[in-house]
Amino acid sequence: MEATGSTYDSIVTYAQLMNNVGYPINAATASSVLHLVGNTATPIISADTGAGSGAVCAITGSDLTGKITITIGTSPVVGGNLCGVFFNVPFPNGSTPFVLLSPHNANAKMSTAFGGGETTGSFTIFAGSTPPTTNATYEWVYLIAQPN
Repeated sequence: MEATGSTYDSIVTYAQLMNNVGYPINAATASSVLHLVGNTATPIISADTGAGSGAVCAITGSDLTGKITITIGTSPVVGGNLCGVFFNVPFPNGSTPFVLLSPHNANAKMSTAFGGGETTGSFTIFAGSTPPTTNATYEWVYLIAQPN
C-alpha cells in the first residue's frame, strides 16, 4: 500500500480494515474513499421471456457496479422478468444484497421496470405494469451493497 497524506493506493480487505492490520485506517470512525472499484469479473446476464423473443441483455462492470442495457424483442410481457443478473462471487453468510438500480436513458426513466428478487447470487429486472416497447433500448446503472 502506498500512502500519500491520507490517500492510500491499494486494495484493503474487510478483515484488514476491521483488524487494522498494518493500515492506518480505522473502520470504526468516519472514512472517505476517492472511488469504489469492484474487483470481480463482469456478472453474467441473461434475457428472460418478459423481454420478448430475440431480446438482448448486456452488462458491463463488476459485482459492485456497472451498466445494464436491454434491447427488447418482439412480444414483451407485462410484469414479466426482463433479465437475470448473476454475480461472480455470491454474497457470504446468506446475506442478501441491496440493489440500487437507476435509469440511464429516457426509455428506462419512463418505464415501470424495477430491480428485485435479490438472492445471495443474483437479482432480476422486472418489466413492471407497463409493457416495454418492442425494439427499444433501456439502460440502467446499478450499485450493489452488502448489508451488515
